[in-house]
Amino acid sequence: MIHNDTQKVAKSCKKNTPTFYCKNCDYTTSRKSSWLKHLETKKHSNSEMIHNDTSDVAKSCNNERFTCQCGKSYKFHSGYYRHKSKCTWDLNENTECLTKKQTDNGDGTVTIDKSVLTELFTESFKALIPVIADSIGGKSSISGSGSNNTINNQKIFNVNLFLNEQCANAMSIQDFAKQLQLTMNDLDRCKPEYLTNVVLKNLRPLAVTDRPFHCTDEDSSKWFVKDRENGWEEDSGDKIITSTEHGIRRQWPSEFEKQHPQWNINEKLQEKYVKIAGNTNAELNKKDKGKVLEDVKDTVLLNNEVIGQMTPDYKFNQKNM
Repeated sequence: MIHNDTQKVAKSCKKNTPTFYCKNCDYTTSRKSSWLKHLETKKHSNSEMIHNDTSDVAKSCNNERFTCQCGKSYKFHSGYYRHKSKCTWDLNENTECLTKKQTDNGDGTVTIDKSVLTELFTESFKALIPVIADSIGGKSSISGSGSNNTINNQKIFNVNLFLNEQCANAMSIQDFAKQLQLTMNDLDRCKPEYLTNVVLKNLRPLAVTDRPFHCTDEDSSKWFVKDRENGWEEDSGDKIITSTEHGIRRQWPSEFEKQHPQWNINEKLQEKYVKIAGNTNAELNKKDKGKVLEDVKDTVLLNNEVIGQMTPDYKFNQKNM
């Protein structure tokens, strides 16, 4: 079916050869016979039904972008068309929901129920999950490091979503260190061993969503740590070690004095005090830090299975986790 508003013009970017270009399908040909065949294709007909604005014009050299109502934009119309056929965002439905739960204050302003805004944000974000996952997954055919990067990006997307939604009220690493519970028996061991023991002993009573840090990759030991000021951050694990060390240094003297109130007049206890002080202030080498993190990570491993149990409604890409 040839449309009345279809016109043939020359491609304006680089060549002067007459070129037929269909904007909706992002299709270009210099042959009239191929152009006529394209106008009869199912792809062109479907594109016309959805957009109703086909005009076969010369490609321009500007930075025009195609933007969906959900906020996602595309450089090429073909990408926009694929997204539009899957997008579940309904502007009318969400606008109606918002209108019903807003109050006119009579002074030119309106008050909107906070729960409604939260619900709208959550719904719109969930609507984007399959779109983003599909966009990332579509590049997985690239071989080598490109494919690995795609899988890693999908993992980070899933983990960030879980941490920001389900673990938003988790304890910060600073508060965890400040509230450490320990005994003198813990400090009788070598430093890597007592650090591991203290961390695990204080982590186990906490629910998964309350923990201040998680290991998200068992092989590469990638960590996410909840900072009091900055929220969830990706970390090498150093912040876990340094914060725990700081917490132990703050806690142990009072615990020692509670257990040994007369320590300052007992020579053996004085020696023990000095020994513990030296041990807690000693700097861990890279190998010992790695050992502590290795011993802790199994307890705080945040993998696809854990996320699936905590959030059964999330449709994450299972193969990419």
